[in-house]
Amino acid sequence: MSYGKAYTVDDKFIYTYGIEYYLAEHCNLSCKGCSQSSPFAQKKLSSLLEFEFCLDKIEPYLRPDRISFLGGEPLLNPQILDFIKIAKQSKIFNRTFITTNGLLLKKAPSELWQLLDNIEISIYPANYSSINKNISLFLQMAKEHNTELSFSPKNSFNHILFSTQIPKDLVKIVYTKCFYKNYCHTLYNKRFYKCAPSTSSHHYLKHFTSINTSNSEDYIDLENAQDLRSEFITYFESPMPLGVCNFCAGSSGTAFQNEQIQGNQIPTNEFSLNKLDIYE
Repeated sequence: MSYGKAYTVDDKFIYTYGIEYYLAEHCNLSCKGCSQSSPFAQKKLSSLLEFEFCLDKIEPYLRPDRISFLGGEPLLNPQILDFIKIAKQSKIFNRTFITTNGLLLKKAPSELWQLLDNIEISIYPANYSSINKNISLFLQMAKEHNTELSFSPKNSFNHILFSTQIPKDLVKIVYTKCFYKNYCHTLYNKRFYKCAPSTSSHHYLKHFTSINTSNSEDYIDLENAQDLRSEFITYFESPMPLGVCNFCAGSSGTAFQNEQIQGNQIPTNEFSLNKLDIYE
C-alpha cells in the first residue's frame, strides 16, 4: 500500500496501509517533539475491551496490511501479549508490529518475539547506550523467533505541533501535502482517526489554546456509525483539513535537534515559516 493514497477497494473490503493503536499514552522517555505528545499525557493504559470493540466494528469492512502497537511506550502495558493475540486472532491484519524505545525490551517474555512480525526500536540520544548494551540479546531473540528487527535512529525530530496557529492560507496546503493522513490511521477512544496527531494533540495544545481542535467531522464514531463502509470511503476522500491541522505541520515539518524535556516543562513551539517545508 502506497503512502500516496489512503485506500484501495474491491467488492468486499477496503484495504489500507495500516492502523496504529496506543497501548499506553505515557512514556518512560520525554522527547521534545514527540508526535504523540506523550510527555504531556497522564499515565493511561489502553483497555482490552475497547480494543476488541473497535476490531469487531472494523472487521466487516477494513483490511489494513498491518497493525502497529505504540504509545507512549507500548511495553509499559502489562497486557501487551493479550492485545497482540487479539489482533492476530481477528484475521484483519497481515502483519503485527510494535514500535518501542527498547528500554524494557530485555525484560520482555520470549512470547512477545514469537507473536510479532516486526519489532522497531526507535533510537534516541537518551536510549542509545541501553540499546547498544543489549543489541546482541535483541539480535539473538529476533533470529531465534524469526522476528524482523529494525532500528530507527532519531537524532532529530520534525516539527509537528505548534503552540500558535498556522495561517489559514497555509493549512490546506499542509494538509494536502501531508502523507500521515494516508498511512497512520489510528483507533482511539472507540473512534477511527486519519492520523496519530489528531488523537493526541490535546495533551500538548491544552496548555496554549482553548480552541477545540477536534470535532465530529475529524473522525468516525464507531459506536454510532450507520453505514461504516460508506463512511470510511467518504472520510478517506474528504479534502477538508482536520481541526488539529490548524496547529500541525503534518509531514512538512522541518527538523530540529532531539532532546529530553526536563521536569514539568511545557516548551512553546510558535509557528514560523522556517519550520515548514511546503515548497518544492
